[in-house]
Amino acid sequence: MMLGGGDTARMARGQCAAGACGNEPTAVEQLRHNASWLRAAQWARWLAWGSLLWMCAEGAIGLWQEIFSRPVDGVISGDLRCG
Repeated sequence: MMLGGGDTARMARGQCAAGACGNEPTAVEQLRHNASWLRAAQWARWLAWGSLLWMCAEGAIGLWQEIFSRPVDGVISGDLRCG
């Protein structure tokens, strides 16, 4: 249903009662929206945790490489001092 100019103005002023302007979603549409929103929120939560685990793994691998690469660098350059 298209809104007329008066309906738009009333909505802007907050004067439309629930369903009075004719653009309110039905209960079925609200449930469908809520279900899809919940699925999207669950997917976002999984992506966030996966991203966090990936970054932790990258950090741990980077630290491991830094710790164990220093002695090798010293041997290659002929400097056996640590640090």
